[in-house]
Amino acid sequence: MTLDLGAQLASAQEAYLDNADYRSTGSLTKAAEFETACRKLLVLLPQSSRQAGRFDIAIDTKLIPRELERVTAWLASQPGAVGSLGGRVRGFDVTHFRE
Repeated sequence: MTLDLGAQLASAQEAYLDNADYRSTGSLTKAAEFETACRKLLVLLPQSSRQAGRFDIAIDTKLIPRELERVTAWLASQPGAVGSLGGRVRGFDVTHFRE
């Protein structure tokens, strides 16, 4: 199985841009997809690129870890998020469970 890193990078960038509005829409799905895109970009984005002496490009990747921290914290604070209790303690009554 070969990996097309260019296609994966393009896909991660598209997911990042498409789901960046997770807070304004209040979408847990978009937030989870944004979180995944951030994780992929951390691995896939080069820090610099050079083409045979024609040009050099430096990419500041410091924004992505901050965005990842923000989306992870936002997801943890949302009721209904996977692995989250929304910051609240919840109890369940199982008194009549087997009736």
